[in-house]
Amino acid sequence: MAVGGGKTRTGQSSAACRKAIAFAQLSARAARLAEEGLSNLEVGEMLQLSPGTVRNYLSEAAQKLGAGNRIEAGRIARANGWL
Repeated sequence: MAVGGGKTRTGQSSAACRKAIAFAQLSARAARLAEEGLSNLEVGEMLQLSPGTVRNYLSEAAQKLGAGNRIEAGRIARANGWL
């Protein structure tokens, strides 16, 4: 929530928060599609991202979740209600 001056309580700008939320939503969509078995190229085409960007999003998500691969990351996320 923004507090006077366009800053959040943590000191982030409102624009930075919107970008972070958009990134999280895009990452979640990429994870959902990857879990369905789509390739990085296919996910990228659907989300208008390069395959390399998709790979980076999914690798980061897998690392944060302690998953060995993107499929496992999707399963962990779905089991926890994040997808």
